[in-house]
Amino acid sequence: MEKGLKDVNLLTTTNFPAAAASNQSAGLEIGGDEFFKGNELFVDIPASVGLAENTDIDIHIEHSADNGALDAFADVPQLAPVKITGIVGDALPTSGTYGENGYEVLDDGTVRVVFPVPRGLKAFVRVDVTVETGAGDFITLSYEFGLLVY
Repeated sequence: MEKGLKDVNLLTTTNFPAAAASNQSAGLEIGGDEFFKGNELFVDIPASVGLAENTDIDIHIEHSADNGALDAFADVPQLAPVKITGIVGDALPTSGTYGENGYEVLDDGTVRVVFPVPRGLKAFVRVDVTVETGAGDFITLSYEFGLLVY
């Protein structure tokens, strides 16, 4: 079941990197942690991604005070990376819960990874996505990164 609403002003779409590579979304200016307490950052991966069996997509959140101009983006220490592993038939998982896996599978098959907005989050955030060697070629597909508000 989907929860929260996407903030359309804080949403970006990025094509997946090739296998054995990483990329980052555009930085979103959320203004730090104070205004967004109780909300969540999310990454949506479409069901059409053909993730090879037993290979991974790794997702982690990075932050910066100034969108990387002088303060380089770095991992948010309070937020553990989430790993999504391909299942039999070269597909995304078909089930998962926030508490156990760090993601949920929505009714349409989209895998949604969520991260709480932690204390100490800097003004700009982005997601770093790494696709493992041999995971498949889905560079024409894209993931969404943004803010869920409650």
